[in-house]
Amino acid sequence: MAGVFDSFVFDFLIRTRVSINLNFFYVYQTPVPADYHNSTAKKIMQIAARLSSPDARFRELADSVGVPFGTLTMKERLELTAELNALVAATTASLARIWS
Repeated sequence: MAGVFDSFVFDFLIRTRVSINLNFFYVYQTPVPADYHNSTAKKIMQIAARLSSPDARFRELADSVGVPFGTLTMKERLELTAELNALVAATTASLARIWS
């Protein structure tokens, strides 16, 4: 869920609904992937874990998902963030087609 919540797609969907302040009603009404066992969901989890593991304090998180920990260059961070946003956008778009 952290990967989805940290994406530009989720941010955009929330901001289009919120007028003054955010509450859980808006979060509950925003589509998120329900299947966390497919390859796309696993890739989202891996990218989110990698972006969240900048040093040895996060070794346990990185190891649990199977990604390395350590600092990222700005280029690596931007590429991973772009890939995360693309994966979440594709997943959200497929959810929208199903619900329509």
